[in-house]
Formats: sequence, C-alpha cells, structure tokens
Amino acid sequence: SKLLARLFPNERLKHLTYELVRQTKDELKDAEGKPASVHQRKHFVGHLGQFMNWCIQQGLTDTNPTVRIKVKTPIPEAEFLTLPQCRRLVSVLNLPDFKPLVGFVSIGLFAGIRVAEIARLHWTDINLDQMQISVVRRSAKTKRGRSIPIAPVLKSWLANLDQTQPFIGTPPRRLMERFKKELGFPW
Repeated sequence: SKLLARLFPNERLKHLTYELVRQTKDELKDAEGKPASVHQRKHFVGHLGQFMNWCIQQGLTDTNPTVRIKVKTPIPEAEFLTLPQCRRLVSVLNLPDFKPLVGFVSIGLFAGIRVAEIARLHWTDINLDQMQISVVRRSAKTKRGRSIPIAPVLKSWLANLDQTQPFIGTPPRRLMERFKKELGFPW
C-alpha cells in the first residue's frame, strides 16, 4: 500500500485504470534511476495484482487493472558449441579424472536435456534398447513429460557406464569446476 501511495499519489484506489498502471510499469525506474529490468516490472505487476485482488476481497475496489497487463520476458538466443569446442570437450571428458562426469556431460551434449533434468534422471528413465530417454513429469521443468531419442553416439557413451546407481545425479561442484577450467572455454 505504501508503494501504491508513492506511485499513484493523486489517485484513489477505485480510479486506477489499466492505462495508468501500464504506463507506470513502462516508466518504472530502479534504485539508481535507470529503467527497471523486465524482472522488476514483472514483480511490480505481480505484487500490485495481488494487492488489488486483496482490495477486491475487502470491498475497497471492484476491478483489478493489472489483469490484462503482460510483461514479456525476452527469450535469450540459444548458444551452441562449435565443432572444435565439442572435440575439446570430448577429449577432456576422456581424461581419467573426469570419468564421473561422463553420463552427465554426454547426456547434456548429445541429447540436449537441461542440467536440472539430467540431475533428476534415473537409470530406469534411460532405455538403451529402444534408444529413448524419458523425462518424466516429476523431473521436467515444464512438468510435462517427454521422450528424447538417443543418438548412436550417446548410446555408445552410456553403454559403458556403471548403471547400478539409481540416479545420474549432479556431479561434485569442485570436479565440475576443474572440468570447466580444463576445457578452456566458457560452458
């Protein structure tokens, strides 16, 4: 309510309109006076919307002007490794010190599965005979399961791994840091 009073000092709660809130969102500034980030704008609209819903429940206003306001988050461009980077990655991955990373890195490299999803994979989700990896709903970022085909090169990497552990798992942080340093390029 204090933020609302500061942003709209001359407006009554019932008189807040979609246009006024949208314009305020577009003109938001951060603490340094620079234009607010997309993240800050999204939070502004979300918190104001929650407050306005509370006001409706309390009978203080009839409408929520934030309902139609959408803050679009730009989707970053996908980055791909070059062929020399892939070759370097494979050669470093073949070093004995980095054997525990083989499953984790090869699934990420050859199947394109998100890091957090790989960490939650069970060996039972990987079917080498049918050449499929099942990212089940409990493991997926979007909470929607999907099947990812296993390329022959990935199958050869996975076939030689110890499959007695239930999870692929997240590799130890220090080992991963050493691996990244050995690569010699940001990854």
